[in-house]
Amino acid sequence: MSLASKRFAALRHPRFRIYLIGQGVGLIGAWCQRIALIWLIYRLTNSAFLLGIFAFAWELPCLLFTAFAGAVADRVNRLRWLAAIQLISAVLSLGLLVIVSIDLTAFPFMVAIAFALGVCQSFELPLRQSFFYEIVDRAEDLPNAVALMAFMNNSGRMVGPLVASFLISIAGEGASFALGAIGYLVVLASLLWIRTSSNILPSHSNRLLIDLVQGVLYAWKTLSIKYSLLMLAIVSLICLPYVVIVPVFAIQVLHGDAVTVGILLSAAGAGAVCGLIWLSLQNGSIRFGRLLGLASCCATSGMIALATSTTIFASALSMTLVGLGIAVTATGTNMFLQSISEDGKRGRVMGLFNTAFVGFAPLGCLIAGFALEKFGCSTALFILGFTGLVLSIYVGRRLVVVI
Repeated sequence: MSLASKRFAALRHPRFRIYLIGQGVGLIGAWCQRIALIWLIYRLTNSAFLLGIFAFAWELPCLLFTAFAGAVADRVNRLRWLAAIQLISAVLSLGLLVIVSIDLTAFPFMVAIAFALGVCQSFELPLRQSFFYEIVDRAEDLPNAVALMAFMNNSGRMVGPLVASFLISIAGEGASFALGAIGYLVVLASLLWIRTSSNILPSHSNRLLIDLVQGVLYAWKTLSIKYSLLMLAIVSLICLPYVVIVPVFAIQVLHGDAVTVGILLSAAGAGAVCGLIWLSLQNGSIRFGRLLGLASCCATSGMIALATSTTIFASALSMTLVGLGIAVTATGTNMFLQSISEDGKRGRVMGLFNTAFVGFAPLGCLIAGFALEKFGCSTALFILGFTGLVLSIYVGRRLVVVI
């Protein structure tokens, strides 16, 4: 097999190709919707703290339910559950479109909708990541499938904010909510087209809670899993709330608008895509311990650089570093965990992965919102970035030893 064929080996599997295309469309729509919601809340409240509260409510279900959802993913028909989640998410997106159309955008009501979307996301993530084994027939192609899906996700992160910024400036936030609903329906169509039988591994217990505890103990006792999840949690807590920070930074420091927000967020997406391209070009065995440590330092250093920038060009470069570091940390951790996890515990390990990656983000949103309100944008960014850099170095030194 040629080098190019190896880098796209997962595309040999027809069901994965269909699913990847569906996810590509869906992720652009999901990012459009996310940016439109964040912009809408900040426009209505003009408060960084309330924006942090809103983001906290959106991401909180990932902290509360994702580990539990990972245990569920080891028991259920993943295809049917994923299809149901896409349908519910599409209905919620259409609900947002109706709410904006009739100007019923009360803050508590918007928080409730965001929380419901977060519940869907908390179950969808471990289901989707453990679903790869059912649509990629050869185990050796699985890491490539993970990398390609991560590339598609971050391509959506790059394209979605730009599309959202122009849609908001031309047609308002409702157009982005409509595109979000369309994206969920496209993913649903791809799932219905696949029609795979879900291979549910037999559980060692009839009680879901016991399964969950066993998965947590397995991750805790396996030092390589424990420290890689800890490193990911640091990046999530410090850097992932940039979606809350950027709108405030764009307005207060750069004196910009929705288009400025879209440019900065797309720069983060572009950095993520570059990082994943670099990751895909690495031949042979990847030294995951060193990789995760350096990537985490890259993301937190980007936060420090953003704190000192006053032009859109310098800010975009800083966001490129942040996006690159986050993407390589998350994807490298995903690839490592997928490769070493036991088959019967993979869903639970991926649930813990998403708890560390997405679940710590709501706490970071609260911290970021408070820091922005208390210290101002640039000072808050420097404090967060420097704290993250110190923690990354501390954990990274231990990670290199165990991986």
